[in-house]
Amino acid sequence: MESKQITLNPDTVADIFKNATTQADYLIPLYRMVFPNWDNIEKVNGWPQCNKNTWLKIARLCEPVDQSINKQRGWDKQLMVGGAWLNNGFSCHESPQGLEDWQIIPCAVTMKTA
Repeated sequence: MESKQITLNPDTVADIFKNATTQADYLIPLYRMVFPNWDNIEKVNGWPQCNKNTWLKIARLCEPVDQSINKQRGWDKQLMVGGAWLNNGFSCHESPQGLEDWQIIPCAVTMKTA
């Protein structure tokens, strides 16, 4: 079941990236903001939706974290800067018209069973 639209706080999002040292350090907290019941979710069925501007703002926040990660690695272990966001971030391609910056429409999820 799809949840109601939520609005992310851009300052809180920026703080996530200031403290991130891995891609998971920013992806999981972003998903936790969209899905407060994150620990009870078995599977995310699709991607939360945002507008293109929000998607780009978050992608730009990924860059310095990913570049910092790459500085710690050899050339053969480099990751694609922004790659985690491209593969696992929110979708902006099917977002409804008129979605404002930082507004997110969560996707359906499968909850864990007891």
